Amino acid sequence: MVCREYGKQLPKNYTTNICLDCSRENVRKIFKENPDIKQAFKESIEEMKKPENMKKMVDDTARFMQTVQSLQKR
Repeated sequence: MVCREYGKQLPKNYTTNICLDCSRENVRKIFKENPDIKQAFKESIEEMKKPENMKKMVDDTARFMQTVQSLQKR
């Protein structure tokens, strides 16, 4: 598969048709055009970094992995 923007060859495990560099540039454009989206993104990242939210995220991830492992055993 190749990048739809520049035709750069993508790794075989890519599930999209755009490279990481193009994705980053597109996000930068969105943030530049919409400062409120950029601010909301920053706030959500800060919220995720809070200890109580980190613990919840770890617990949710562990529960998800346990479920996947139990399904694999069947």
